[in-house]
Amino acid sequence: MKSTGRKFSNNDKKETQAKKLKVSNDDCLINQYILNDNIRADLSRAFRNNKDFIHDGSGVSLHTYPFKHCIIRNFVKDEEYLKHLKEELLELQFKEKSNDLYKFYQSNDLKTSRKETISKLRKLLYKDCLDWMKTVTNIILDENAIDMSCAKYTNTDVLLCHDDELEGRRIAYIFYLVPPWTKKDGGSLDLFDINEFGEPDMIVKSLVPEWNSLVFFEVTPVSFHQVTFSQKNRVVVGIVKRFLNTVWKPTTATAENEIT
Repeated sequence: MKSTGRKFSNNDKKETQAKKLKVSNDDCLINQYILNDNIRADLSRAFRNNKDFIHDGSGVSLHTYPFKHCIIRNFVKDEEYLKHLKEELLELQFKEKSNDLYKFYQSNDLKTSRKETISKLRKLLYKDCLDWMKTVTNIILDENAIDMSCAKYTNTDVLLCHDDELEGRRIAYIFYLVPPWTKKDGGSLDLFDINEFGEPDMIVKSLVPEWNSLVFFEVTPVSFHQVTFSQKNRVVVGIVKRFLNTVWKPTTATAENEIT
């Protein structure tokens, strides 16, 4: 009995493999230039050696003063996804958080949210971003210790100077989803240098929120920073403000995540 099935040529196999690869790549929301092996290796080398690194073509930069901080522009490649994400985040219920250090509104834990866009964000943070962060920083990070909530900063909300140093906290970062923004709108991330006693001294750098940008820094005893007063409502979505090192026992401390 003759088979009526079509035999697959080498070209067919190559096409099938290419389709599978495309699907695999499309599953990752991070812009592909960020995952480029050469850029990642150069950034990792600079991070380990405490050197500045700027790659104009990709929008990735690492700065060592006043402490190591990295800025990644156009972090997520899908603009439509980001718009839907922002809409769903703004539909969440927020509770006011207020003390001598901060005033803002925070959502409940998003780890169990069934919303599609938030589920995709979990995958981005818990897998893709975490793996990339481990490679770049050479720091052991624990996916089970990632907080996932967001905070909304409205007019006059603020987060005063602090260093983020809690037990086990190693990397802090903010993912911004803001409209066109300028320094006069407030809400900038101010970085401090230190005096001879290791205390925060002067603001030496201010990072203005920018749509679809990720800012992260290694938490150290000198990583003093603040979020200035907002002059208008921000949807800075700083969904995760920390990654924890697996060596230390995770704490239940409140994260300082933001939606600007």
